Amino acid sequence: IDSQNGLDLPFDIDSLSTGFLNFYLGASVSDVRGTTSGKCRLYGALSDIKFEAQLAINSTDFNVKSTKVGYSYCGRDSVILTPNDMIFRHMKVCDRYGNVGYFGGNIAHDMFSNLKINIYFDVNGMLVMDLKPEDDMPYYGTIFADGRLDITGVTSNCDIKIKAQTRPQTVFSILPTSRGELQSNSYIKFKSSTDSDVENDAKSIAQTNYVTADIDVSIDPS
Repeated sequence: IDSQNGLDLPFDIDSLSTGFLNFYLGASVSDVRGTTSGKCRLYGALSDIKFEAQLAINSTDFNVKSTKVGYSYCGRDSVILTPNDMIFRHMKVCDRYGNVGYFGGNIAHDMFSNLKINIYFDVNGMLVMDLKPEDDMPYYGTIFADGRLDITGVTSNCDIKIKAQTRPQTVFSILPTSRGELQSNSYIKFKSSTDSDVENDAKSIAQTNYVTADIDVSIDPS
């Protein structure tokens, strides 16, 4: 430590638990577990210490709260930490069936407080929803899809947006089951077989105290 120039302390970490991310991502992601290793640096004036790092993800699993789906990191990328940002660069993730997608974006912060989340998932045939009837949503089922999931906002008020096209393995139910009742609800849009596009679009905006979920799924009846 230099009394005039402050601190400049490089150090390495090995197999540090990634569980600390649960604190920062708790509004949208849960049960983050795994380890990370890499090079870190603490530096700056003693009244304004800064932190930066490049961390390789050894193994990490996590769950997306609004869709009840778990994913595993299955790539070889690094997370970049700067004094004001956590950067995820198109990282490879897998669902429990081995289907592959990509996760990226950033989480801006003020020395790990006042977080602003802007992350995405690009999926290709992945499991994107696994809700049960008791999950208190206007729909439930298991959805495999091509598409994109975006999570934006702050930890106390997150927006989750899903736009996807289902795959044939999908099983999806909407409550209530009466078609007339469904058509009276704004979250459903039907297209008849005479339309040029015969897919059904199921759209819902569901809100809790912490998360607003905007889910737009094109359902292929085949």
